[in-house]
Amino acid sequence: VDMVQQFCESAAGAASGADFFEGGDDGIRITEGCRHDLALVGLLSTLADALGRIPDSIFVAPYRPVQSDQHEEVARDCATALSPAVAEIQNLVMTAVLAPLSEATCARLSPVLAKMHLGAYGAETAGDEAAPSFFEREVAPLLEAVSHDLLEKLPAEYAGAVAARVAAYVTYAYVSNVALLRPLGETGRLGVTRDLADLELALEQLLGRNAGGEALSELLGGAPYAELRAVRQMLYWTGLADAPDDAPDDVARRLAEEDWARAVRPSTVLHHLFSYGPRLLSSPHRASEEADVGRFVTSFLPAAVGGPGADGDGDGEALAWKRIVACCEKCRQRSTVEVRGA
Repeated sequence: VDMVQQFCESAAGAASGADFFEGGDDGIRITEGCRHDLALVGLLSTLADALGRIPDSIFVAPYRPVQSDQHEEVARDCATALSPAVAEIQNLVMTAVLAPLSEATCARLSPVLAKMHLGAYGAETAGDEAAPSFFEREVAPLLEAVSHDLLEKLPAEYAGAVAARVAAYVTYAYVSNVALLRPLGETGRLGVTRDLADLELALEQLLGRNAGGEALSELLGGAPYAELRAVRQMLYWTGLADAPDDAPDDVARRLAEEDWARAVRPSTVLHHLFSYGPRLLSSPHRASEEADVGRFVTSFLPAAVGGPGADGDGDGEALAWKRIVACCEKCRQRSTVEVRGA
């Protein structure tokens, strides 16, 4: 065990520390440094597998089929004694390679998802039914590249960890970008709904190939999956149109009673409500000092997928709320100026 710990200390310095991907801000084209780190993960995985086989291969396998309970007990004791060494290897792989690799992969996906704000779901996209959707055109090829060009080069147990992180991130980030879409007409809603269904299927396939059968509904306690499903209902909520003269408190109460509202983050539903707002009400991502929409969205995602809280630097939902309040206050000020000018 001490030798393995010393080996891991040396191996920690063997990680390249270089960028994982080359080219522009999007695309999955791995660098030589990334290939080196993937080879390092393969070496460490082989070592961990060898340690895991020691108890059975030494204390049980030579005596089959007549091994005794004592053989089994000694093998279990050996496995327990070696478990700190295996844990040391797994921790090294995660901290030195998998965690930064997952973060870099999500960063590559972020600007691609943000492209939906460039008219992907506008009325002008509805003319050609045969044309590929935004998801088919922009997102699906990138997810396929993540699976084929990256995850397939990792040992199965580690590919699953990266696939799970990427799937959870994409789910939350896609939903958060959708909530910020404005304007969003009937055609746009239909397009988004179709793409959300295609996204769910693609992520299930990504996990099925790389995460040992773990389902999207199992990630992070099922929260990303529940929100992905709930947003499809949120897009067709008609509470404001059904009772345009009701007091805000009554509308908020009815909104909170919706089943889908319990499955989405507050920022998701509040950002979507901006699509019903007046012209003077700027959307949070337009009013923010953060010019990049992808980084704006990531700034309030849950900590589990790399949002603010992951490093102890605050709560993403609280940050989103502050930005929403600031937008509403600016709208109130502009309305006052217009009234005075009239």
